[in-house]
Order: sequence, then structure tokens, then C-alpha cells
Amino acid sequence: MIPFSFNPIHSRQKPRALELGCEVVTFNREPVNVFAADVRQCEAHWHAAAEFICILKGSFTISVDGSSEVYQSGGMVFLAPNKIHSLQSQVANSRLLTVQFSPLLFQQLSGEVSFNYSVKGFEHYSGKDKCVWESMLELASEYVAELETISFSHMSLIYRLLANIERVSEIVNLTQNSARDNDDELIKSCLTYIDSHYMEPLTLTDIAEHSGLSYHYVSRMFKRVCGFNFKDYLTFIRVSKALPLLCDTTFPITDIAHKCGFSEHKLLIVAFRKYYDQTPTEFRKKYNAGYSETNSHLDLVNVPMAEALASFR
Repeated sequence: MIPFSFNPIHSRQKPRALELGCEVVTFNREPVNVFAADVRQCEAHWHAAAEFICILKGSFTISVDGSSEVYQSGGMVFLAPNKIHSLQSQVANSRLLTVQFSPLLFQQLSGEVSFNYSVKGFEHYSGKDKCVWESMLELASEYVAELETISFSHMSLIYRLLANIERVSEIVNLTQNSARDNDDELIKSCLTYIDSHYMEPLTLTDIAEHSGLSYHYVSRMFKRVCGFNFKDYLTFIRVSKALPLLCDTTFPITDIAHKCGFSEHKLLIVAFRKYYDQTPTEFRKKYNAGYSETNSHLDLVNVPMAEALASFR
């Protein structure tokens, strides 16, 4: 699955459905992908490429390995390779800018290292954060028109962004967490299984049998790696699957509940209130009012870079 596919476009495309899993990020002529998008949600996924997400407008809840934070306009977060992450917009038409970095960019560093960096919005900026934001904009400006050649000047902008992130970050040694990495791989297998079977009466026993591990070990590992227990995660995934269906006003709430694994619509309502503090019906009315393509049940609209950069100026 590809939650954020890089495709240099010059007009809006219809958004598309996103799925959980391992995203295969590819790179063409250069060691980065840079793109902007209006995003409703992106379910839990991971990829080998490091990723830098910047909030251009609106607000997003971004979850990384089970820990969630809300980022406003100007918010930035660096995601190390293979981190399980997801995001959900908090207001309609929220927009982000994403830079994905090829693993080749990090191979010449001393050891397998990455960065631990985030800032929640403009009001939290230090001088170093401002340098990161400005270097990100300078790189993104290169994509207003189609990039015909890859010059040393262009490559310097990529390294300048990474250097500014490095100056304000905690450096993380990726080789020191082998035990955690093993648990991550097991959990990723479990997450993929859940994404294929969430519409069924799934239990933790099913997950344990699938992974070949004990019930109690999977329960503890799930909580440690993801930050929440299996039941809460399954409920969250089912609610997440309901979101795009709610945006299609021809689908009754009861049908949506059954399609997403809830045995009755009342359970969907309770779960939806827990995560979004409103009923599915209230969400449908508010969200459809905020998006121009009210009949779309898809989650991502690519935005031309010129339009994206103009949206917050």
C-alpha cells in the first residue's frame, strides 16, 4: 500500500482510500520525494524511508508507535525508518507537506542513526526550529515547476534541511534496539493480519494463534510496542475504517457498523464518541460540509506545490 505516493502533478486529483501495511517507497532521479496533500486520515503503516511531515494548515493528530500528539499549522515531525505511524486530520481541509528521504542519504553517517524531532506548531518555535521550517520551504519551492535537472545546488538544499533537523534533534542509534525491533516485526505482522480481518469477530486469541505466540506475551508486547491494548486498537481501526464510509451519505450507519466489524450500530456510536467526541451522524454532516467532493469516500488529494506553499502565506 502507498499512503503517500509521489507523483508530480499540476492539477488536483481525486483522493484515494488508504490501507494499513508496509508502504514501499521508491525514489526516481533524486534521493527524496517531496509532495503536498490534503489528507483526512492515514492508518497505521511503516516504511524503510525516513519521513519529515510539516503541517501547512489545519491540524492533525499524529501517532508514532502508539504515542499521539496534536500538531497545528507549522508543526513538524521527523519519523525514523520503520516507525509505525498514522495520522488523522482534526479539521476539514487540513494540509501537509511531506519529504521522504532515501536510506542512501544516511549510509555515510557513523553507524545507523536517525533523528528524534518534533515541534507542535509555530507558537512553539525556537530559532533552530525556524531554520528547519525555512529550509523545508526553500527545498519545496524547487517543486513549484517540474524539476528538469538535479544540480549540486538542489542537492545542497536536501542536505541543508537534514543538517538543520540534525542541529535541533536528539540523535537516535538504530542499532541499539534489536529486542525492540524483533517485537516491532511481530507487531507489524499482527497489524497486517488485523487489517485483513477487522470486519470479522476477531479476538486476541486469533492474533496469538496467527503469530504462534502465547496470548499473554502478545498482549504485553502489543501494549508495549503500540502504546494501547489489542481491544482498543481493533476498535480504533474499525472506527478508522468507518470514517471514509461515513463521508458517503448513501451508506446507512447500521450498514457501516456491520461492514467495519461492529456487531451492532450502537457499538459504533459508542466507539466513535470515544475517539471523536461526536456521533457518526454528526461527524458525517460536519465533514461533508467541509469538503467540496462530498460524495468521495477517499482520503487524500494531491495538491500542486505552488498552491500548497501559497496556502499559508
